[in-house]
Amino acid sequence: MHIIKNFFTALSVLMVFPLLLTAQQQEQVDQISHVSLRSCNIKMDIPDVFTYDESQYAYIYTGAAASISAEELLGTQFSFLKKIMTKSTLEQQQMKVSETTVLRTKSGLDAILYTTSLSVVSKDGQTTTEFERLIFICGNDQKSALVNIQYPMVTKKLLGDVLRACLLSIEL
Repeated sequence: MHIIKNFFTALSVLMVFPLLLTAQQQEQVDQISHVSLRSCNIKMDIPDVFTYDESQYAYIYTGAAASISAEELLGTQFSFLKKIMTKSTLEQQQMKVSETTVLRTKSGLDAILYTTSLSVVSKDGQTTTEFERLIFICGNDQKSALVNIQYPMVTKKLLGDVLRACLLSIEL
């Protein structure tokens, strides 16, 4: 009887521990700073767990294999960018576009968010990891921005909504 009681106690701890870990990770991801991106003249909110990696020109969250990269497109009007970057042109590049959302940022910029998915095969070819990629374009008559965010699908509950909200904080 004592063994069965210990088994159920251990089982309850094992079931609760992942929930505590997820809550702790969510708390860390929810800590956000408004920063000037190091790769360009764009400001936006980024979770503090992301650090800038010079070799990749991107903000990386190594704990979740997630990244944020941004490019300022000086002299490129948003009206031009949205004509050339469409669901159709993305699909011609073998991307699976699951959603297209027309938005307005907090600073009043017109924006479009393309939600895409991709599969990455490991180097040994044994496993495949599904990723979600957010392709975000925004801008005005003088300049535009292109922001790419990608994260493994298994981290979508942890990162998805937080990173979408960060996109809306962008300032050019």
